[in-house]
Amino acid sequence: RDFYATNKMADCTKTISTALESRPNRFIGTDVVSKKTCSNCCVDDFYSSVKVWIERPQVVNKRLMGAILEDCREEEEGHSGDWVHMKRKLLPKQSDVRPGTEHVTVTDSKHSVTFQTELDFSVAITDGSTQNTFSYQISYSPMEQCINLKVPNWLLLATKDWSPNKTTVPSIQWLSDILIPKLVQWANESSENGNRDEPKRMTLVSLDGYTSNYLRMKQKYGTHLVKNWTEATDPYKHVYEDISIAAYLLSLWADERERLGIESHQSFVDLGCGNGLLTHLLTMEGYPGKGIDLRKRKIWKLFQPETKLEETSVTPSDAHLFPDYDWLLGNHSDELTPWIPLMAARSSYTTKYFVIPCCPHDFVGKFARNKHGMSQYRSYLEYISEIGKAVGFKVQRDVLRIPSSKRVCFIGSERNYAIDEEDRIEDLRKKFLSERCQLKVASKIENEENPEIKTQGLASSEVWCEEFKPRPVSSQRRPAQNNQELVTHIVSTVAEKLLGQPLGNKSKPQACTSDHWTTGGNTMTLEEAASLFDNVTLQRLKQQYGGMQTLLRNQHQVFRVQYGRVSIRDWSNRLESEVSRKPAKKRPKKPARMFHKSKLCWFELHHPQGCPLSTRDCTYAHSKEELKERPQFDIEPHKQMDTYS
Repeated sequence: RDFYATNKMADCTKTISTALESRPNRFIGTDVVSKKTCSNCCVDDFYSSVKVWIERPQVVNKRLMGAILEDCREEEEGHSGDWVHMKRKLLPKQSDVRPGTEHVTVTDSKHSVTFQTELDFSVAITDGSTQNTFSYQISYSPMEQCINLKVPNWLLLATKDWSPNKTTVPSIQWLSDILIPKLVQWANESSENGNRDEPKRMTLVSLDGYTSNYLRMKQKYGTHLVKNWTEATDPYKHVYEDISIAAYLLSLWADERERLGIESHQSFVDLGCGNGLLTHLLTMEGYPGKGIDLRKRKIWKLFQPETKLEETSVTPSDAHLFPDYDWLLGNHSDELTPWIPLMAARSSYTTKYFVIPCCPHDFVGKFARNKHGMSQYRSYLEYISEIGKAVGFKVQRDVLRIPSSKRVCFIGSERNYAIDEEDRIEDLRKKFLSERCQLKVASKIENEENPEIKTQGLASSEVWCEEFKPRPVSSQRRPAQNNQELVTHIVSTVAEKLLGQPLGNKSKPQACTSDHWTTGGNTMTLEEAASLFDNVTLQRLKQQYGGMQTLLRNQHQVFRVQYGRVSIRDWSNRLESEVSRKPAKKRPKKPARMFHKSKLCWFELHHPQGCPLSTRDCTYAHSKEELKERPQFDIEPHKQMDTYS
């Protein structure tokens, strides 16, 4: 009960405007339909688990975007019983499902929580009566140490032609088979690990506004962008991830306009914009801005002319300040991530920033973990937050709802000093930056590769850190065709070592079964694979492909790279390996171009026994006659994405 007392509940931000007309209906005439033992938990652990279900139902009901709690009221003194009542608005992920409203009652004396929903239709009962209220109760029995699910008798007598929508009105079977076991799991974890506060998600924006923006943009842009995706990356992940980020920014900026009393939309610069999709979405929503990246992507030409994307390198310096823009964005912006708060601070007093840290970079070179007992990622998050505070921002942290493990964002929308203190704060910035750059140079973490690439011809007085070296554009491009000989050399050398015999398609048996086809049975570490080559080859490999592991992983047909070891991929057991995998999520049927055999089979060309799969089963071509070119996307710009329905 203490979780939901009016003066202690953090998530219930709205004040009660009207009193309840009557006390909530008591649960009269109920049947226990599920009982799960929770031997290691107590009452507090039960309330801790139910708290998760009340505040974050989306963690177990994947059809929901989240819940909003409102009108939280504690029973007045003088009444019998001890209860807290609140409303819970359930927000569905699908736009065609209406949000649902539940009345939630926590009864401390009975260790129970009751959920009640008014249906917009009547349910026929076998005795001829009707009901239009769906309810269920979750309770804890200290004597039996179990969590119970109770439902009204009429639900068990309802006619079979009624079924809940399973999004805002769950079925009895789902409550019994999914929710109750999950509550028992959470209660046991709370008992073992203590009642630890989980990190809050989406705390800086209205969940209702975010959900509305996300569903609208998903319907408007999602399907069209996935259908016309031209990059090699997964369109389902990148399209809907950027839609989620755009929906979050729209909600954040709408709250800012309301707080500041302004009507014009905020302007932005997306540094390290990559595929440019976030810039495109924000532009289409009426926000002026531009995206900057080292390398132009194929999909850029398909965006509308209004989407401004620039192919250039950004060096932290006086020449790369953006005083005419309101926000600087950094969505997985790699080596620019630690610089963006400083660039925003020096652009103007009103410039703000938003970053999603990913790969750990420092001002110079890679970031080195400086806190023991903390993961590299968490230590890097603390460091990015520290930078924002050091350069003069009140840093806010939030957790986004995106399909990525790197979902923490930092926002600097307010300064921690007055505008007349700018000179004093600038001195502190210079001192902080100088200390960090000198520390990185002294530690020699990053070697001096490409020394000729420095600061794009800028004078040293304009550059903030002489040791910063932007990545050359060439290292971001796909390797040129004349570098294919390097790939062939490395793949052949490693494969020969693993097979234990020379490559070459010798006389292939008529029927090559899994009993006869061999992978050599050998494995080696990545270090052992690297030791097969001289330093010059390894240097070329690092500059052009990123390293040995990256190249071998990209040769997916030939090698299996797992836990730092390399082996020949066994395609003779392909069906067996597919059975052991988790079933893939159902997705729309891929276009036919995804199945065109555009590459020759490496095993058919080089393995001593050829390919163990038949021409029909192999996804690679066994002869040049099978090769088919994929449809080219060198179309007239803006023809495929000129309209959104």
